[in-house]
Amino acid sequence: MSRLNFIPYSDTRVDFLITTRSDDYIRNLLISLGANEIIKTGYTAYIWDSRLGDRFLSGLGVLDSSFNLGPKRMSSIPSHYGAGNYTFIDLSSHSALVQPDPFGMSMVYTSENFISNRLHLLGLVIKKINIPVSFSSTYNNGGFSYCLNTFDTPVDGVKILPAGATAKILNGKVHIEQTFLKSEFQERSPTEYWQLIKKGAQEVIDNVVAILDSGLPVFSDLTGGRDSRVVFGALVASGRVKDVIFNTISNPSTPGLATDLNIASGLVKKYGGSYQERPVPVGYSVFTPGQNLERIRSQVFGTHHWITSGDLKPLFSVSKIPSIRMLGGGGELYREYWKPMLFQTAESMKVSSDEYLSELLYKFKDKRFGNEFFPNYIDYLLETFQILPGQKIGHKFDAHYLNFRNRFHFGHRQSVPESMYTLNVAATPSLLEASRSLPLSEQITGRVLFDVIRCFDDKLAYLEFDTPTDDRIFHSNYHLPRKSNDSVKVSPALDIVQGIKDLRGFQRAVRPPLLEWNFDRVLDEEIEKSIEILKSSQTVFSELINDDLTSLISWAKEYSPRNRATLASKLRAFADYSLI
Repeated sequence: MSRLNFIPYSDTRVDFLITTRSDDYIRNLLISLGANEIIKTGYTAYIWDSRLGDRFLSGLGVLDSSFNLGPKRMSSIPSHYGAGNYTFIDLSSHSALVQPDPFGMSMVYTSENFISNRLHLLGLVIKKINIPVSFSSTYNNGGFSYCLNTFDTPVDGVKILPAGATAKILNGKVHIEQTFLKSEFQERSPTEYWQLIKKGAQEVIDNVVAILDSGLPVFSDLTGGRDSRVVFGALVASGRVKDVIFNTISNPSTPGLATDLNIASGLVKKYGGSYQERPVPVGYSVFTPGQNLERIRSQVFGTHHWITSGDLKPLFSVSKIPSIRMLGGGGELYREYWKPMLFQTAESMKVSSDEYLSELLYKFKDKRFGNEFFPNYIDYLLETFQILPGQKIGHKFDAHYLNFRNRFHFGHRQSVPESMYTLNVAATPSLLEASRSLPLSEQITGRVLFDVIRCFDDKLAYLEFDTPTDDRIFHSNYHLPRKSNDSVKVSPALDIVQGIKDLRGFQRAVRPPLLEWNFDRVLDEEIEKSIEILKSSQTVFSELINDDLTSLISWAKEYSPRNRATLASKLRAFADYSLI
């Protein structure tokens, strides 16, 4: 049984680890793993790219009104940070600056002596696992435990940098400060709310325009939902609907997808724009499912357990130049998420307390497995909720979603050779502040997205959505009056989506033979290998293997494909921890 190999990023990101410790073991280990060493007064940085100098960008996003693809040298410190999934690093002086994007979609981890974007590296350096925290992934078999749910990570002494925060090294010490998303759920007047909505609308437009001005092909997902309508509205307001290629599933397999197609095609017919084929592949990259799994294990390292067959597929197409896929993304940031999804009986208006949260968290814990571990990690969960902003339970859950589920689900992923990069352009600081400025009774109606769409084009908010607009929006002091609040049906235009013919005469790359593989079989092999490692580990992790786990695995195999994949990921993470 060998330890997990470290696999560096190979996309727009670059791996880095900065430490205030002077240690030969750390130096020799990281250099042996491919790092380039940069020695400064008060700290040493290890970067997995020797061409970037001491000021660079990892990831992709909008900085100073321009779209940037990393890894990239930067000549100066940006003055404005827009949408994206990136980290700006400045090592040009005796103080180090590590600045993620405003929503922290690019994950950074910190401890007393370290700052890094790779938890696996920190595990290899620190060589100690925080066992109670690691067991928090057994809380349930839903979204709350598909990713880390505490600021403490399974690597001892290492924490997730909060969303909106900055990490620095000053005078030889690691410092954390909140730079963005400082709002504390303070209710504001309707006038102040609308000022934030209008400011947020402009921020979305600025993100969209920067991406369109990049010179890269841009695709925009369009459905019948509100998140994609925000992006569409920004395109309408900026007069740029003809500068993107819209993307909607053209052959729907469910009634919901059919509704999406009807509404999206009708919007494009009404406002303009087009559907076209994606860029022609110039080649393909081929990795076995096993290689993809190993890459995920290293690059995600126990922090996110959402695995799909697409993550493991052996074949990825590569185009001549990359494309950008704009998503609304982050819509759940502006409306209630965890209560309707999991904690249905939570009293959103109740002032948060450890006693109430303990009872609530235990009540909704999945009792089929891992009950004996709950007392070990509950204090870490409670500490996390104490740190999160807000006084009421509803505020705490909103802030938890922002710091964990949103970041891991939409931001954290393995690196694969891609033809298309995704960007969530509707996540902006002003819209989040607008949402947090509302009374909870207003916020849960979903009015933030409705109102920002009105800023782009008033009638666009009243055109048909895939679900009805909450009627409470129209009977509120926050609502700007209109002659009619009736929803207007959209006339489908399926031909503009389904009638696309690819007439391009490019010479096409030869597609490699498909590698035969079975997703479920791969998952079951992961589960079996992990159980074998854990049984023989002679560590506390062997306690995971019991009749409850066997029963849970059997249930997942028969009834829940998603949890089958999640269990494979979680158990392999425990196996990797046991070998640290």
